[in-house]
Amino acid sequence: MHISIIGAGIAGTACAYFLAQRGASCVIYDQGDDVAMGASGNVRGLYNPRFFAAYDAEAQFYASAFQSALRVFEDLGDDIAYDPCGAVHLINTEQKQKRFAKMVESWPWGADDFQILSPEKTSEIMGLPCEYESLYLPRSGMVSPQAVCRAYARESGATLKLGVRVESKDLQDLLSDSDAVIFACGMGTLNFAPCADLPLRPMRGQVSLIHDTPQTRALKTVVCYGGYMTPSFEGMHCVGSTFDRGVDHAAVKDGDHEEIISKMQDNIKAFRAGGYPCTQARAGVRVGAPGHFPVIGDLGQGMYISAAHGSHGILSSLMGAQILTAQIYGDAPPVAPEVIERLSPHRFS
Repeated sequence: MHISIIGAGIAGTACAYFLAQRGASCVIYDQGDDVAMGASGNVRGLYNPRFFAAYDAEAQFYASAFQSALRVFEDLGDDIAYDPCGAVHLINTEQKQKRFAKMVESWPWGADDFQILSPEKTSEIMGLPCEYESLYLPRSGMVSPQAVCRAYARESGATLKLGVRVESKDLQDLLSDSDAVIFACGMGTLNFAPCADLPLRPMRGQVSLIHDTPQTRALKTVVCYGGYMTPSFEGMHCVGSTFDRGVDHAAVKDGDHEEIISKMQDNIKAFRAGGYPCTQARAGVRVGAPGHFPVIGDLGQGMYISAAHGSHGILSSLMGAQILTAQIYGDAPPVAPEVIERLSPHRFS
């Protein structure tokens, strides 16, 4: 099959990666001059499932995506800066305490996947003093989203047509030349008639890179607290992220760094003293949908969509690509039918 993919971010390149495993020949179009020029371009990103108290369709989607990502990322290894350093999610609100406790009871996972830790055990795992209990995911960690996109594109053998803006008027020609067309271009999907009525919305986010210090290098895991901080890599930490719902520009804002560091210091007491100047900042525009769940599926007439991945796109794009590959080839889906229905672009009709 010949598949045209619009978008060279993590959603589009993931589609090429899995379609190639079924023998497809893919062409990826993007108006940028490289892959991962948009929200997928951060130097580090976390791979964590979204957390739900009940093991419902949404939880099943993210749990399946997480388990699949572990296999894919291990295979890609150093090419994507794969670091399974673990992640601790601080239980710093009553809401998290209730949700995480119910989650541990309801999800079909064991202690190798997640566990609730005391403040003392959290401190030991983190490598730093901590005053909170935590939900610990020993197999979570971080990758470079930029590098993931490049590895997906390279491994797929896809033809990259960069610096090419595909417009709605081009769609019929693209359909004539392809067995399927996939829209994976974030807010740009709304420029195409089959997607124009979808309730997608922009979410601007900014992250900061800060230099490590002898004290911060003690951090051994990713720590999440409503923001996040990574362990040191290449002499840096990545700390984030802000969320500006409804904002559709990716300009860096000076005040965001202060907000990011303030939240970090509020939650990691070992870092409350001292300043952490920003070495580099990056902003991007993610896309969300009502219910904070992706939009993935068959639009009809040979067109498909993978969009609205929000802040968990490293995982959801990977599972979305496997779902679309199964739909295009008529294979059994990798998740339950109720998950496919919940993701469908037709759920808004």
